[in-house]
Amino acid sequence: MRTISRKGGWVMAVNSRIWLALIFISALWISICFGQLNFTRYNITWRDNDLDPPSPPDACDLVMPENDAVLLDTTALFRWTRVFSPNEEITINYQLQWDDDDEFEDYSFEDAGEDTSFLLTGLADDSEYWWRVLSIDPESELSTLSNQTWRFLVAKPEPPGGFELREPSDGDTLTVDEAYEVHFSWERSIDPDPGDTVVYDMALRVTGFDDRSFDQSRSVDTDTSFDYSIITLLRRHGIEMWDGYLTTSWRVEAVSGADRIACEDPFVFYIEPHSSVRRESPGEPVRGYEIVEVFPNPFNEEVRVVFNVPVASVIRAEVYDVHGRRISLIGKKRFDPGHHLFTWRPNSTSGIYFLTISNGSGWRGVVKLMYLE
Repeated sequence: MRTISRKGGWVMAVNSRIWLALIFISALWISICFGQLNFTRYNITWRDNDLDPPSPPDACDLVMPENDAVLLDTTALFRWTRVFSPNEEITINYQLQWDDDDEFEDYSFEDAGEDTSFLLTGLADDSEYWWRVLSIDPESELSTLSNQTWRFLVAKPEPPGGFELREPSDGDTLTVDEAYEVHFSWERSIDPDPGDTVVYDMALRVTGFDDRSFDQSRSVDTDTSFDYSIITLLRRHGIEMWDGYLTTSWRVEAVSGADRIACEDPFVFYIEPHSSVRRESPGEPVRGYEIVEVFPNPFNEEVRVVFNVPVASVIRAEVYDVHGRRISLIGKKRFDPGHHLFTWRPNSTSGIYFLTISNGSGWRGVVKLMYLE
């Protein structure tokens, strides 16, 4: 009986321990399920972001030069907005990129570091460019292109090209009828700057009235010709008749923006006398070879000699000094019948000279000139 009693007591002790273990496990499970056990005392933490890849920086916005801007110099200042990294200890870097093709297949670049501006020099004049900015995270080396790609032109201002006057030709003589509507024309001036337009300013001056002169100026827009009445200009000032030849000097300037250039050389033409004294009309045949008029005389810059030619002839005009030495051949050319004019601008000293005009067939006209240097 004692043996059985000991065995029964042992079994009862074992069973008690099993029940206690089951009770503890059940309590532990309930605590876990209902959050009653605090794991923070064991320093257990979760780092979900350790499983995510780093993100590239945001894209910046371009500021200047604006899209389709025209730069007037080969040096340009570029600006863009700043972007920030989620990590305050990291500062985003930038790279300026530009190319002459919007595909950026062979672009150039400059690293701007942390700056949001860059001064670029050495751009080609009269060229077209595209530009953009790359934002770079220096820690992850991830990058993002700017939200925009902008275009700009480099057009350094240059004056328009030179040009020459055409008609009336230099030294020409007009009849009074022709002076009622004079057709002025000139060559076109070319501006090397793309997109610029050349306009023209014309100015003329009529002299031959002692100390009086009459000026007129006009803007002619983009045309290279202009019709104007010299007679109407004179009549506005009360001039109806004049005894001598009138001198009209005229010039044209090409204008493009702030740039302005004058024609190569101004021209001068003359208008025949228009007085109550009878002269041959334009349609009336000239009756013979004749020196009609010399003006001014004395002179200090140039002298003009008007002569008549009755038939087509080769006319020769020469100047001699008082010793009979020829000092100038003014011209030798063929003239049709009518009124014509020679102009002499001496490069000699002051004094008395003799102008001769001949036709090579026996006629010779001589006139004395007084040159005052």
